Amino acid sequence: MLSYYTKNGIFTNERISHTTKEVGLLLKEIKVENIALIDKANIKFSPGLTILSGETGAGKTLIVEALKLLVGEKADKDLIRSGKKNAYVEGYIELNKWPKLLKNLIKLKYVDEDCEYLILGRKLDRDGKNQCYLNGRSTTLKTLKKIGNLLIDLHGQHEHQSLFNVSNHLEVLDNFGKEEIVNLRKSYKRLFLKRKKLIQNYLKLESTERERLIDRLEFEKKEIERAELKTDEEKKLKAEREVLRNYENIYSLSKNIYGLLQGDNNEEEGIIQKIAKLLNSADKLSSMDTRLKTQSQELKSIYYSLSDISSVIRKYISDITYNPKRLEQIENRIALISNLKRKYGNTIEEVLRYLSSIKNRLVGLKNHEKNVENIKKELKEYDNTLSNIASKLSKKRKKVAKELSEVISKELEELELKNCKFEVSLKRVKNKEGIFVDGDFVKPLINGADKVEFLISPNPGEPLMPLAKIASGGEISRIMLAIKICLDEADEIPILVFDEIDVGVGGTAAPSVAAKLLKLSLLHQIFCITHLAPIGSMADTHFLIEKELRKNRTITKVKKIKNDERIEEINRMLIGEKSTKLSYNHAKEILEKARSFKMKFKKTISLKKEC
Repeated sequence: MLSYYTKNGIFTNERISHTTKEVGLLLKEIKVENIALIDKANIKFSPGLTILSGETGAGKTLIVEALKLLVGEKADKDLIRSGKKNAYVEGYIELNKWPKLLKNLIKLKYVDEDCEYLILGRKLDRDGKNQCYLNGRSTTLKTLKKIGNLLIDLHGQHEHQSLFNVSNHLEVLDNFGKEEIVNLRKSYKRLFLKRKKLIQNYLKLESTERERLIDRLEFEKKEIERAELKTDEEKKLKAEREVLRNYENIYSLSKNIYGLLQGDNNEEEGIIQKIAKLLNSADKLSSMDTRLKTQSQELKSIYYSLSDISSVIRKYISDITYNPKRLEQIENRIALISNLKRKYGNTIEEVLRYLSSIKNRLVGLKNHEKNVENIKKELKEYDNTLSNIASKLSKKRKKVAKELSEVISKELEELELKNCKFEVSLKRVKNKEGIFVDGDFVKPLINGADKVEFLISPNPGEPLMPLAKIASGGEISRIMLAIKICLDEADEIPILVFDEIDVGVGGTAAPSVAAKLLKLSLLHQIFCITHLAPIGSMADTHFLIEKELRKNRTITKVKKIKNDERIEEINRMLIGEKSTKLSYNHAKEILEKARSFKMKFKKTISLKKEC
């Protein structure tokens, strides 16, 4: 087996844990246009560990922002490059080496069985509109997000908070336990939800309360049904009302705009006629001096745009009319809708959902007398089955929790957190009205009877405390990396993005982090933004992100670097300035040691696979 230790930031070989699975290429290419300082970039990726480095402020995180857009994350129009109307990002993703991912995409009906790739695209406009694409066809932002949840796991300084959320700890533990726990949990959850519905709908209702409730629900049902609501009508009514209320101003402003564009009855030239003359002169001028050709084209674009606007305004003026009776109808209808919303929901959709729930409740309430005994009997059966499953889940989780604590503690030790003690805590909440599990009445939760929390003691002699109260930023980074390593093949997300995971990581821990990233790159396609040379030296592919001034505008350039360029970048990451002969040789030595380490490590993996 192989491992590592560090001396002056240089890798040497001894021991390292490893896996037997190698990752195939997934994200093959990404195209980025007009994202902040990126004018245009077409970046082709390779399998394994991809490093993105560059000086502070060069725009390294813009590649991560582009990936976020690609997988349906929230968009900020401020990302659009200054002076541009829109931005675009597109990714080409190969599927042929990821059968589980392909199976999930087929199940969700996003692709066909013979599909070998995905092309995801997203366009942002300054007006806030999003246009999303899947394999050349329009799709929804929701679809991109669902696909993104299957494709990419993003980790960065802001994402570190996910480990502070105790509700995530149960997911990590159960994923580590794999199918044995996951299948049990699914069975429990189905039963839990049925039990909850029974309790809410039937068991706490007295007979007199039920009759009053039936009367009230019948009244509400008739009131909503009489209104014959449509989901999109309120927005349309308010827009129409606004036009009718402001008819005179709208008509006057429209006529004024049209007059300015086309000229008035006194034969004074409009803006369009003046621009036409400007365009004529500009065409002649550019034919004599081609340096002005761009400006001539811009004038032509303005001319056509204003002509289109003029046509739209002219039709708009001819179409608008004032109808006081229609205004009164609209006011009454909006008042009716507002009254129903005040009573039954904040939106028409919520009112209609409430109506649907009323109908279902009325059916159940009217049959309550006949069914109550059967329901009580069914509830008792549910409680017995839930208790049995919850007990089995707890026993399996305790076993898996011990295993996870041990392997994460071992990984943390290899990440220069030698004195750090990690433990998974399982607790139950006692509740007399709950279910009977292993000798106690406990509160049933949606995924079992257990509350799971990660505890940590970073220093000897200190008690175990919740993760959020103890860990520093650097410790969280390494703990997250350790968890990913431990989840191994149970983590089915193929692409992992680490946005500056080295924040708070010192020089002695950096090579350990780098080696762990190398191991992960055998299971996932890894993208990592880093400032640290030991991590940068481990790259299978290395991109340099830098700013340059072009035509009096700053742009971010993404450049794949090799050989001398890479040595210079590792040198910059080490000392923050241009190389001397001594520092150049030192950077070169680090790269050579890293290359040797990787070759021996991957050779060991191949030998194990052959065995």
